Amino acid sequence: TTGTLASLDSMEVTMPATIDLSAVGSYTFNATTSFAGTDLNTANDAMAATTRTNVAPTVGTVSISSPSGGSYCVTSGRPVLLLSSSAGGAIQWQSSTDNVTFNNVGTDSLRYTVASNITTTSYYRAKVICGANEVTSNVVTITLNSPAITGSTPATRCGPGTVTLAATGSAGSTLSWYGAATGGSLLGSGTSFTTPSIAATTNYYVAASTGASSATGLGNTTVPTTTGATAERGIVFTATSSFTLVSAQYYSPTLNVTNTVTVRLVDNATGTQIGSSLSLPVVQGATAGFYTMNLNLAITPGTYRLLAGFTSSVNRHSTGVDYTTAAFNNLGSFCNLMGFNGDL
Repeated sequence: TTGTLASLDSMEVTMPATIDLSAVGSYTFNATTSFAGTDLNTANDAMAATTRTNVAPTVGTVSISSPSGGSYCVTSGRPVLLLSSSAGGAIQWQSSTDNVTFNNVGTDSLRYTVASNITTTSYYRAKVICGANEVTSNVVTITLNSPAITGSTPATRCGPGTVTLAATGSAGSTLSWYGAATGGSLLGSGTSFTTPSIAATTNYYVAASTGASSATGLGNTTVPTTTGATAERGIVFTATSSFTLVSAQYYSPTLNVTNTVTVRLVDNATGTQIGSSLSLPVVQGATAGFYTMNLNLAITPGTYRLLAGFTSSVNRHSTGVDYTTAAFNNLGSFCNLMGFNGDL
């Protein structure tokens, strides 16, 4: 660039072509001046060099702030994700429903809240981008467990005998067959179920569930020593996630009776009953022992009392139960046992 530059004046110089600075590294710019005639001070012909450095972008680790455990059960929500750190570029959040194709969803923040409730299991990651350079974080998975019955096929026949029923469920779900809408015993599992021989119209029920997690308790099977209990009593527990309470047990020394058990689930804080009472006729044989109450109660997060009253005598713990120990509190993946009201 040529021109006349007066004393103490400045000049803006346009580079002759675009310079690509996308490669990682340092770039140094030098400038000198010259003019026609005699240069009386050559020491000031060169200006101080200017250096520009393009550093490689870095990305930290993505973690899940919400939901707890990285999953929703039945009820969906808006996940909240955190990126531990980033440098050298702009943050671009991405999501996917198949962990293959990712779409841009949010930018330039270490914290990202998904815009709306997810409708399927989803995958998330973050990129840090500077020009042609980019780095990608780890992928986290938000699981949505929402089992549902998507179809059912009844069956008919003439005269006594068996029939085969069929049902379909949402992807990844397990189908379980029962003889009652609530409180029934598990009769079978799978997409089909062959009934026992029936001589009249009979209703059967199928439920969908998902997830492989299950737990059985109590870990302590010591026989309760206090006898003569029939009045309503039970146990307090806090559910930390949604689950199905399949069954509970009691111990009875009463022999050769049908013990009619009335079961109620109530809110521990308000005493309000959740759903209907269950009336369970439990056949007790010639030997004292533990007997199972088939409940199949849908439990959502909260604190509850599971209460049961009996027509025949059962045993209970009156002392010596420590719910801070693993022996009496081994359902940690679903709930914490808090205490008892005349223990089952």
